Amino acid sequence: MDGQIRLPGEAFILAGGGSRRFGSDKARYELRGRPMIQCIADTLAASCERVTVVAKEAGAYADLGLNTVADHYSQQSPLSGVLTALELAGSAWAFICACDLPQLTGELCRRLWQQRAGWGVVPSTAGRLHPLAAWYHRDSLPHLLAAYREGHFSLRRSLEHQKFTIIEWDQPEILLNLNRLPEGE
Repeated sequence: MDGQIRLPGEAFILAGGGSRRFGSDKARYELRGRPMIQCIADTLAASCERVTVVAKEAGAYADLGLNTVADHYSQQSPLSGVLTALELAGSAWAFICACDLPQLTGELCRRLWQQRAGWGVVPSTAGRLHPLAAWYHRDSLPHLLAAYREGHFSLRRSLEHQKFTIIEWDQPEILLNLNRLPEGE
C-alpha cells in the first residue's frame, strides 16, 4: 500500500462484456506480466476495503484469486453490472469500474471519494463522462433500476440526473479503455 488509509467503501470491477473488439477475454490480457483484471484489483485493494468482480458467471476469475459474482440481470450491460454491484454492496458507497482501465490509479479513487455527494461522483474528461470509474451511492439504485426496467441501458443517460456530481478529471489517460488488442500483438 502507498501509505494511504483504506476508504470505507468497496470496489467492484465489471467484467461481463463479450470483448468482441478485443478478440479474447480482455480482463485476462497480460499487462505487466499479469492479467489486467488482477492489476486493477490490486490497485483497488490498496484503496478500498474489499474488491469484487461482477461477471457473466460466478467464479469466472476465481483462478486469479478474485471473488467473482454473477450479474443478476438477464439483459447484461454496464448498467446491469452497476445494479448488481449496488445490490451486493455491504457499504453505502461502491467504486465501480470496468475491467479494461489499465492506467487506473488509487489517486483517482481517493480524489473522487473526497468529492462524493448525492447519488455518486463521476469523472469527466473534455465533456465525456466515465461512468465505469465512479463512486455510486446505494441511494441511486431505485433511479438506475427504473432506467433498466424502462429499457434505458445507457449509464451516461442515467447519470444526467442532478443528484450525480460530475468532476472534471485532469488526467484523461487514466480513464482510457483498452478496447482493442494493441498493435503488434
